[in-house]
Amino acid sequence: MDNIFPFYVYFIAADIPLAAARRDVSEVEYMDIVFHDLSVHGFNTVWLNAVDYRLLPEWLAAARRHNLRVIAHGGETIWPVPEGIDPITHSQQLVRTFYQEQCPRFTDDPTLLAYVVAEEVPI
Repeated sequence: MDNIFPFYVYFIAADIPLAAARRDVSEVEYMDIVFHDLSVHGFNTVWLNAVDYRLLPEWLAAARRHNLRVIAHGGETIWPVPEGIDPITHSQQLVRTFYQEQCPRFTDDPTLLAYVVAEEVPI
C-alpha cells in the first residue's frame, strides 16, 4: 500500500438503504455516488460508521473504484451494558467476537485501512 495520511469523512453507512431509496438507486449505486463525490473533493479515506459487515465487500469495491481507503466501524454496540455484567468484561467479549468473526474476512484487502471495533467504551 502507498503511504497515506488519512484525510477522511465520517459517513453514517447505516443510512444507505433510506438514502438510496430516496434517490431511486441501488445501494451499490449510492455507494458510488457518495465515494465519487468524496474523491472529487480531495478526500482519500472514508470512516464508515455503523457499517453492516455483510455489505463491507461492496463498500470496499466502491472505494477501490474511487481510489479511497476505508476505516470500517461496525459490529456490536457496547451500550447499554447488560444488567449484572461487568462493563470491561462485556467490552472485551464483544471485541474478541468481532476479531474472530470479521477480521479474517478482509485481511488481504489493501483498501481496508483500519477497523474501529468500539468507541465510547464504558470504563
